[in-house]
Amino acid sequence: MFWYSTVISGASIILNALTYIIPYFIDKFLILLIFFLASTFLVLYSVFSVILLVGTTMRYGLYRGFFIKKEEREKNKPGTA
Repeated sequence: MFWYSTVISGASIILNALTYIIPYFIDKFLILLIFFLASTFLVLYSVFSVILLVGTTMRYGLYRGFFIKKEEREKNKPGTA
């Protein structure tokens, strides 16, 4: 699941690098603005998707079964009411 955010982060890094390299070859600032805005969008999208993915995973995914089993073990522990 995390590979998706990795690909988006990689694309953002490439676009960001192009934003700084292209001015040496092209004098079109509109292209730079488009690259910079796309890079910024991809970075923010990647950051928020990772935050949502981790939150969803902790709430409903991999850790949910562990917490349920832990609660069952605590309920079935001898010496507790």
